[in-house]
Amino acid sequence: DPQTLNRYSYCANNPVIYIDPTGHGIFSFLEDAVSKVMDDVLGIEQLDIGLFIGIGGEIGFDFRNGVDITHAGIGIGVGGYANISTPDYDIGGGLGGWATLGYDSNMGFYYAESGAIPGVVSYSASYYFNEGIYSVSIGSGFGPASFAVGHSNSGWSARPGLMGAYYDTGTKRAGFNVDVQDLKDTYKNGVNSRARNGYGSECGNAIFNSIIDMVGTIAAGYKPSDNHDIGYETPGANKNVVDFGIFSGMVKGSVSNLAFQRNGFLKAAVGLAISPMYYGAVSLGGGAAYKNVQH
Repeated sequence: DPQTLNRYSYCANNPVIYIDPTGHGIFSFLEDAVSKVMDDVLGIEQLDIGLFIGIGGEIGFDFRNGVDITHAGIGIGVGGYANISTPDYDIGGGLGGWATLGYDSNMGFYYAESGAIPGVVSYSASYYFNEGIYSVSIGSGFGPASFAVGHSNSGWSARPGLMGAYYDTGTKRAGFNVDVQDLKDTYKNGVNSRARNGYGSECGNAIFNSIIDMVGTIAAGYKPSDNHDIGYETPGANKNVVDFGIFSGMVKGSVSNLAFQRNGFLKAAVGLAISPMYYGAVSLGGGAAYKNVQH
């Protein structure tokens, strides 16, 4: 009997605190919360992500008025990507290659393809069947510099870049392109070059420590961590001095990324942001490790 149902359950059984003008209940509340966090707090208007492990898919979200799915597709490939759009600029990066067939909420069915010969050239193409809209682009990098040229129904466009930052003459928007392969190579080289264990404590959660080590090594280099461990091992070393050394070393390592390196702006920004955190961590939590090697 519908008359026996709780008529206020649509607002989480609390009509005094909550309202639900759309009638969608808790889902509407969660959607609004996600929209506020992504758009109002983080400034992210749109998010596009894709993951392909042989077979995979992609999906896009718009957070400006709730949480809307802008497009979705399935395809084949190996790799993945993520693109973020803010009111002023774009951030994105990917690795590998893929081809997808999907549906866009505004332009209907589409086909998209992206791929690269690592270190040589990359390309992307898309076609919207309903609208007859197409775009193709091809680009390459030369050390810290990059350049891409594209063509679409609107004509030619160019995208020059330096250290990850670029400007697209077609969309008239600036952005940052993350070279994922360079990040992988930087971490691998750091692991192979260092003499100690890297960032992160020798105990605790292994996954968490691996993330700490990866971020620190990529953004600030392996040397500050090596020097910190060696400093602890030096007989009679002053812990406060050694701990401050990891902070100053990470700052120097972060700034050195601005010497025309790939992902230079990203590495420098992340490194400078995390340096105080790592300094605080070793200052407060490094006592046991210091005592173990001093006695």
